[in-house]
Amino acid sequence: MISKDDFRTAFHTAVAGVLSTPQPPIRDDETFAEYGLDSLDIMNILLSTEETLGIDIGEMEVTDQDCFDTLYEQYAKTVAN
Repeated sequence: MISKDDFRTAFHTAVAGVLSTPQPPIRDDETFAEYGLDSLDIMNILLSTEETLGIDIGEMEVTDQDCFDTLYEQYAKTVAN
C-alpha cells in the first residue's frame, strides 16, 4: 500500500499539473470545490496520481465535495479488499 505521504505528494503534483500552477497549498481536509476543482479536474488528477504511483485506484465515486482525506480513505479500503 502506498503511504499517505507518498500519495499526497503525487496528488499535489497532479493538482499543480491540472491547474498549471506551482505546488498547490491544498489542505487534506479542504474540499475539491473549495479549491476550485470541478469533476473533470478531479478525474484528471486521479489519472495522473495513478500514473505517477503506478497503481490502479479503480472505480471510485469522487465528487467536488470530497477532499484528499476521503480520497485516501477510499484508496486504502480498495487496497484492503
